[in-house]
Order: sequence, then C-alpha cells, then structure tokens
Amino acid sequence: DVFALVVAPGVATFVAPTAQRRGPADVSVKFAQAGAFRPTGLSFAYTSSFEVLSVLPTAGATNGGTMAHVLGSGFPANCTAIVTGSEGTKKILATVASSTLIHVEMP
Repeated sequence: DVFALVVAPGVATFVAPTAQRRGPADVSVKFAQAGAFRPTGLSFAYTSSFEVLSVLPTAGATNGGTMAHVLGSGFPANCTAIVTGSEGTKKILATVASSTLIHVEMP
C-alpha cells in the first residue's frame, strides 16, 4: 500500500514503492484524509531508469522554437518532455530518436 496526497480536485500524488522488475504492477492507494475514497484496480508501470548527460544548445531564442537535443541513455520509446523555466512549466511532445537522443522544440 502507498499513501497518496490529494493536491487538487481529482488529482493525487504518491511516491511509487521500489519494484522487483519493470512493467505494470498493481498499486493499492490509500488516502490519509478522512472520508477520502479508496480506489481499487489501479496500475502503475515501472520503466527502466534513464540518465540525462547533456542538453544542447544550452541557450535559445526568447520567442521559443529552438530545437534542443537531450543526450543520455535509457530513454523510453515514447515520452513527454516537461520544461520548466521563467514562464512556468509546460508539457511538450519529445521526439525520441534513439535510447540515447531526444529532440525537443522549446516553447
């Protein structure tokens, strides 16, 4: 069992426990708040760890559109990039070229 925290209506966060192997796993989520629901049948997919070694270029235009290249290892076939900057946080589609290279057009 893992304990979750409701952070917004319909949204809860939790820290996934350690897994023995990759792939989907059943997760039992409990809420510490009184009267919170206890969902069943939830699944969480464990994936391999990945590592980011560098991002090139290290700077770009303020109006966006700069193509960034993320170099590393263990990148999954499909992923979404989360970009955090002075304008806040944005989700953008990342193009995975290989397990060691991702292309991201900066917003």
